[in-house]
Amino acid sequence: SIGMMAIILSQTTGRKISSITLFEMLRRDNFLCSTETEKNRPRQTWVDKGIFKYRTYPAQTSIGIVHKFTPYLTPKGRAYIENKYGKKDN
Repeated sequence: SIGMMAIILSQTTGRKISSITLFEMLRRDNFLCSTETEKNRPRQTWVDKGIFKYRTYPAQTSIGIVHKFTPYLTPKGRAYIENKYGKKDN
């Protein structure tokens, strides 16, 4: 999960990285979508490369029922993200 990855990155970098911060980083660096209707859906490129997978679920909002996304890192993705963000100088 993204939360577990945040804990791993906090340990490897020596600085506190929350899951909220990691989600922001992943959206900023175009791993995850940031639009209101697709927020946190992994971009298809990263799904195709085997870095992410995700689940969808319906959620009731003020505009009606929308699809929400829960992204997950694959083992390959965990290594990729740890290599990208796990350096102490990031």
